[in-house]
Parts: sequence; structure tokens; C-alpha cells
Amino acid sequence: KPEKFIARLEVCSPDSFSVTPVAVEGFVFPGEAACLEKIVGCLSDVVLSRFTQNTGGGRACVYGLHDYNSVVKSLKNCIGIDCEEIPWGTFKVIEKFSLSTVAGKWMPCRPEHLSEEKVDELLLKLPKSLLNSLLPFQLEGVRFGLRRGGRCLIADEMGLGKTLQAITIASCFMD
Repeated sequence: KPEKFIARLEVCSPDSFSVTPVAVEGFVFPGEAACLEKIVGCLSDVVLSRFTQNTGGGRACVYGLHDYNSVVKSLKNCIGIDCEEIPWGTFKVIEKFSLSTVAGKWMPCRPEHLSEEKVDELLLKLPKSLLNSLLPFQLEGVRFGLRRGGRCLIADEMGLGKTLQAITIASCFMD
């Protein structure tokens, strides 16, 4: 039987994606190390490969989202590799929201998003006692929520102040 594997592309952060080798039924799987070597070889003229551990405990190559089209094109030209792309809708959402932080600065990219200036205005309306009771990470969580027009999910360990952050965000939108 001939050797063949799938190069599965998955989002791994707002600005990067991973390529993981996966076996194809009916074909010989050359093994993770050999597959990664082949992936790196196919992409050596296009982009530098970095490695990470994937959720299954195996290894994967990691690339910047800005290199996505070049990586896909190169992988599709490699014999013995089937390329499983990131679903188009998912890619478009990640691509759009990656534009919301440019050079470390927040840039609103949806109608409900607020600028840093508007966030500062909203925070100034709050009682000083409420603002002063927030820990630095809680204030950053509030700013995160306000930048997104209050549309966010606050999730962390118990006892870290999710309720306080939610009340603070909601208070900013009361007239």
C-alpha cells in the first residue's frame, strides 16, 4: 500500500494555526516524525516551521495566520499529503478578529465594538468606590468586555470576581 496522510490545519491562537499529521484509512501512515519532516520539507521554501504539542499529546507544526494561503498552496502541491483546511467560516471569523488588535492596540472591527477612548469615558461614569475595588486583572476584564460592547463571556476560577466584573460592565451601560 502507498503512504499517505492528512495535514490537518487547526486554529491554535488568534494569530496562528497548527498543522497536524493524521492517518488516512486504507493507506500506510509513515509515522508522526516522518510526516512532520515531510511537512517541513514541503514548506521550507515558503515559511519557517515551529513545533508545539497538540491536544492529543502529539506534535504539530505552527505557523502565523498571515502565512495560511502560502502553507495551504504548498501542502496541496505535495504528493502523499491531503490538506484538510480550516473551515472557511471559522477562518474568516479568526481573520476578522485578528484585525481588532493591531500592533498591540485595540481597533474596533464591529459596529458594537467601542474605542479605548469610549471605554475610558464609560469607566469615568462609574462610582470611584467600585473602580477602586477592582483588582488590576479585573479592571482589564472589564475593559475587555467594554471594548466589545458588553458582549463577552467571563470565565475563570471560582472566587476571582466574575460577578463584580459583570456588574461593573452592566453599570457602564445604564442611563
